[in-house]
Amino acid sequence: MLVKIFQLVSALAACFVLMKTGLAADRTSSILLLDDSTIVVANPHSHTISFVDLYDQVNGKIEIDVGKSPQTLAYDSALDRLWVTNQAENTLTIISVSDKSVDGQIETAESPFGVVFDDSVAYITNQKSNLIQVFDLNNFTLIASIPVSNSPRGMSLSKNKNTLFVTHFSSGEISVIDTAELSVIKTISLGSRAGLTQAFVIDEGEAVAYVPNTMRNSDNKNLIFDNTVFPFVSIIDLNELIHLRGERIALDIIDKPVGMPLEAALQNSILYVANAASNDLTIIDLKSKKALAHVEVGSFPSGIDISESGREIYIHNSLDGTISVVDTEAFIVSSVIESTVISASSAVLNGQKLFHSSDDTRMSKDQWIACATCHFGGEADNVNWFFPDGLRSTPSLIGATDTGPFHWSGNLDEIQDVEDTIRKLQGGTGLVFGSSNCLPSCDTAEKNAGRSSDLDDITAYLGSLKFSTAYQKSNNKNEVDSISRGRELFFDKNVGCSDCHKPPFYMDNKNHMMPQVNSTSKSLNTPSLMRLSISSPYLHDGSARTLPEVLTSAPLNSVHGVQESLTSQQLTDLIAFTEAIEPPTQMLVEREYSELTVPQKFDSLAARAKVDFEINLEYDDDDIILKIGYRHGANVETDIYLVVEDNLSGKYWLLDEFLNLNDINASNYTPTSSNGGPSYYQLYSFPEVRVANLDVAGQIFTFHTITLEKGASPYAIESWLSYEIDELKF
Repeated sequence: MLVKIFQLVSALAACFVLMKTGLAADRTSSILLLDDSTIVVANPHSHTISFVDLYDQVNGKIEIDVGKSPQTLAYDSALDRLWVTNQAENTLTIISVSDKSVDGQIETAESPFGVVFDDSVAYITNQKSNLIQVFDLNNFTLIASIPVSNSPRGMSLSKNKNTLFVTHFSSGEISVIDTAELSVIKTISLGSRAGLTQAFVIDEGEAVAYVPNTMRNSDNKNLIFDNTVFPFVSIIDLNELIHLRGERIALDIIDKPVGMPLEAALQNSILYVANAASNDLTIIDLKSKKALAHVEVGSFPSGIDISESGREIYIHNSLDGTISVVDTEAFIVSSVIESTVISASSAVLNGQKLFHSSDDTRMSKDQWIACATCHFGGEADNVNWFFPDGLRSTPSLIGATDTGPFHWSGNLDEIQDVEDTIRKLQGGTGLVFGSSNCLPSCDTAEKNAGRSSDLDDITAYLGSLKFSTAYQKSNNKNEVDSISRGRELFFDKNVGCSDCHKPPFYMDNKNHMMPQVNSTSKSLNTPSLMRLSISSPYLHDGSARTLPEVLTSAPLNSVHGVQESLTSQQLTDLIAFTEAIEPPTQMLVEREYSELTVPQKFDSLAARAKVDFEINLEYDDDDIILKIGYRHGANVETDIYLVVEDNLSGKYWLLDEFLNLNDINASNYTPTSSNGGPSYYQLYSFPEVRVANLDVAGQIFTFHTITLEKGASPYAIESWLSYEIDELKF
């Protein structure tokens, strides 16, 4: 009976969590050795990838346009294809390696960064959608979208392909994913202050992993350059799946001060750590946990690979468009290879280098901190910091040049006033001679524009930043209708949102007196609402973690229109609209290719499927309305069986396509639904079911969802492609 199978599967699932994870790994990288003579690198600021012949570096470079802001790449040797993530335009580009040409593109969720493969699928981290997408390697079917916590970025896959480790850039968390079930089985925290976590480097022999990260001392109320952030390498026990807090390596202790450890690679017992802001490499003997050497490389090193012989380390200097070749015996840079000529203007590129650098004494003292430490890529770190004018949530700087005045207090009337921050917080000597022109305040003193070409270049860089390509929103009618109703409320004069948040940037360039918890008021600048859904925490002090808190928490709700008079549904609609606000077209990245061409498809290597059961309850007088559906994706044709268990009586029923109950022991069983294949991961909904509240009050039901290849028997456990169990209490 299916009942026995359910019991067996539950036991197997419990055992899995206790198993040791496999070791060694495929991992995300911006630079990759294809063989002993060819290296390929993603050039994020040229929007290209480059194939470089190591034996003919002058004439042996082939550069291909792929998409906006390519980040990482992975090689499918079976089909001789390269996958590239284009973070700013939400696409993957598939490259034919033999032809050195674009085979096609695939659309992704928002802000794809990492890509790694197992034997039959590709895993993609989507940093702003908080999803891991799973695509079939051969026919590009989206099999699953795995929800994870904020800002998933880097990945490493265990040697046995059973476990995927995902780093979270803003939180210092590690998601551990079961690749058979395509679900998160554990989350490991490096601590509440950890961030800028990208690399996850597995040591097969020692059963540990090394994770470079930056510790943010956000509780500190007296910020200065060397007590704000600290560079670490944290260590994860892969048997117990725990953070070994007492074993972490403080890079500023074993080496000279370094900024923003971002990437790493392992060679035997030596760990190479690329410090992106200080433009250098820390080389660590893991046996003694001491530094063996310190090597200066190019601007913003963000990728590492090791030659097959182990004699060379290749460092991707993303803001120079070069590759530093490091001799692993002498620990020196033996040569520098050009991978691209960055297409940005000289002013923008210089400003970008300065913004991301702690290696310039004018910008930072002792290499500790860069502008990008808190504003990586010009965006926000989702952290609250104590500044002289109070606790402040880090804002994104994308679109900032159009939304002045600047700072939450509105006390900067030009971007060039960051000269004061460079001197006071970062400890730099500054980019201009003489005063910072911020006395008695930045907005009342003389202008800084034109005093320093370098300071003007930082302004030019920030002015060049654009929001990523608009992510394809849901076409669900209920969601679309909610946004439409929310828009009407937003612009309703009686509600008052648009009094301060005016299109096109949804702000008014003004300060307003805002009531505080301690019964005082502060003069605060109106923030823009563009891309609001990814800018948590909210308000000047980050005191609201969610948008409902912004609109309903005293005392600020008293100045956010008349929300207290809105119904729960109206608040939901209003929030739906604010989350859907998009920047003007001129502030959005344009895709490299105006039309997406699907790459050539092949038969799948292995049948894979994922189903996520969904049930929602709505109450209508004495009735309960059940809304049941499932999200499903598969690279083959499938049958889905939905079985209901009454926890009190122990009875089981098989549901048909109309959600009628059928005897589970019937010899002539039929699936609840059948799906043609391949089927793209999406929502399927059943007709609504209305039941009397009195009939089900206090009852508990368990839903078992089984997916098989079409025509396979649900009684044969070896045929199951996916299984999910969900409990419903009335």
